Amino acid sequence: MKFVLRYRPEVVADLDTGRRWYEERSGGLGSDFIVECSEALARIQRNPEWVGVDAYGVRSLRIRRFPYVIHYRIEDEMIVVFAIMFGGRDPSAWQGRIEPSNAARVPNNSVQPTAARSAVSGG
Repeated sequence: MKFVLRYRPEVVADLDTGRRWYEERSGGLGSDFIVECSEALARIQRNPEWVGVDAYGVRSLRIRRFPYVIHYRIEDEMIVVFAIMFGGRDPSAWQGRIEPSNAARVPNNSVQPTAARSAVSGG
């Protein structure tokens, strides 16, 4: 089954925040961060159920090389990404984005791995 990957609008800001933080520390590291996020999103899209699920139906995948986590839920044939945030943050920073009826309220915008890269790099 091919899952459609969708994300909440806040995810673009999450990616940009991480990219800018890493880029300020070392030139090119922000781009590496976006590549790792894109690859993680591609893995999720290929096999979203391989990550364990919590009591609220949320799955959390740690990004390789960076202490960031992608929080998402499978809703029908759709993967809804709620947040991509530093793993050490208070969970309430992203949990407020999750509501029981999110599927109906998530914008109809797909993100492919390369689209995530383009969204924050401006290209």
